Amino acid sequence: MHSTKKALIHYLDFLKESGYLFMEADRSAAASAAAGAGAPASSTAASPAPNPAQGAPPPMTPRAPKPPPPAQPREAAKTKQAPGAALSIEGRLARLEGAAARAEACRACPLGAQRNKLVYGDGSPQAPIMFVGEAPGNTENATGRPFVGQAGKLLEKMLEAIGFTREEVYICNTIKCHPPINRDPFPAEKAACEPFLIEQIEIIRPQILVALGSHAAQYLCRSEETITNLRGRWRDYHGVALLATYHPAFLLRNSSNKSKSWADFQMIHARYTELNPDDPRKRWSKKEPAP
Repeated sequence: MHSTKKALIHYLDFLKESGYLFMEADRSAAASAAAGAGAPASSTAASPAPNPAQGAPPPMTPRAPKPPPPAQPREAAKTKQAPGAALSIEGRLARLEGAAARAEACRACPLGAQRNKLVYGDGSPQAPIMFVGEAPGNTENATGRPFVGQAGKLLEKMLEAIGFTREEVYICNTIKCHPPINRDPFPAEKAACEPFLIEQIEIIRPQILVALGSHAAQYLCRSEETITNLRGRWRDYHGVALLATYHPAFLLRNSSNKSKSWADFQMIHARYTELNPDDPRKRWSKKEPAP
């Protein structure tokens, strides 16, 4: 009888060392049961007692314990990634094309089935500055390219005034599909499209984000304040410096606010210069862009 209990304890040791038993409560219960039956107390883990009719298992030589599983990577922290890290231009272009293809197939909201063309984004895959507008308009819906109307032309003039061309920056919107009759995008539509925006940021890794207009500013700043109150202050969006300013289309209708927007663009230039002190290209023009 003693040898049978000893064999059982050996078997439990094997299970413990193999990683199948690990609960402290089971180990204590096994030690108490063995001590009560006259067997030496053991500090090994225990499993439910076997059916006596089935007979005791034969003694087994303990095996080496299995190595622990490899540590699983933790979720990446939402911190700023170094601009220009590892990914090549070709690699970024390939990833942007893949992301655009997924956006093309997206039906997370009704806009995907109603649009004419997806308006994913446009510009340099390694742009230091990314501009985020509200939603594609009629012209964008027809061409598949953001900011191609009069508002786009004004934006290009403002970029030139601080030394940038359209091709050097990246331009997109909070949503990638045109809302019917140019209505404002619904919160659920912006929420459905935000993963695509976050992915764009992760691929391009801009140093500066600029939210154009109230809808983009309120959504990215997570605030219900007006664009007048949101503009002119640096914030953070997924580890990237974020500045809100007026939408060019608003400036076309309200030219009195152009000087405020120009002040915001001077802030953009100053931040860029701070982050890139060795940039050899001229990045400054004191002349305010014409309407």
